[in-house]
Amino acid sequence: MTCINADLAAKRVEIMKDLTPSLSRLGVALNLSDKRMVSEFQESERAGAVRSVAISSLNITNPDDIENALTIAAEKQLGGVIFVFDEMTFFYRARVAKAVIERGLPTGFNFRQYPDAGGLFSYGPNLADMYRQSARHILKIIKGEAPGEIPMEQPTRFELVINLKTAKALGLTVPPTLLTHANDVIE
Repeated sequence: MTCINADLAAKRVEIMKDLTPSLSRLGVALNLSDKRMVSEFQESERAGAVRSVAISSLNITNPDDIENALTIAAEKQLGGVIFVFDEMTFFYRARVAKAVIERGLPTGFNFRQYPDAGGLFSYGPNLADMYRQSARHILKIIKGEAPGEIPMEQPTRFELVINLKTAKALGLTVPPTLLTHANDVIE
């Protein structure tokens, strides 16, 4: 299974620009030593250039970096932060949500569990669907198929989740067109 997160980075930048039309500077929080994450950052940079949004990296390698990076984002007057998924921020997603709300920063994420915890929005594959796809692969292996012969699969369902409670706390009005495209709106 692959999440194709780098391929979706441009869409997250677009959604952030729709949510904050005056956006001119955007942070991307990631672990700069992780090549997969850097690839997603580079896609965000390309998308930012198309939309006249300067993209800055915010290096996060451990839980203590979360608040520090967000303080830097607020000091640099970045108009928002997109978090590149990793296990650490996923585990600390409630801490991330609390910290961004305290600093008044709109945030975007890869998976719906982040806005469920208080983040502003997510756009990406549905993890439950991906787990079901993975289960089909496991069944093939149990039935004797060689793992190397099973083709790589991409997600088949993507979802936009918006947390209106967080939008309100940040003083944002979510455009009606974005709400109509959302798969889920948290109120």
